[in-house]
Amino acid sequence: MIRVDKGNPTFEELAALVVVLSSRQVEPAPEPVPASRWGAPSLRAPMQHGYGAWRASALPYSR
Repeated sequence: MIRVDKGNPTFEELAALVVVLSSRQVEPAPEPVPASRWGAPSLRAPMQHGYGAWRASALPYSR
């Protein structure tokens, strides 16, 4: 809201003031950080069990 305390501005002067005030650079909200897909179940290979399973779990695409 704009209030004029002194003087008698014209409509054009008030319009110019509104344009100047509305064009001020407002700091935008920070962009959301995308969630990490590192732990997404869709990226994991099915867990294997048995001999060598621990070692194979580190290299799911080398089997």
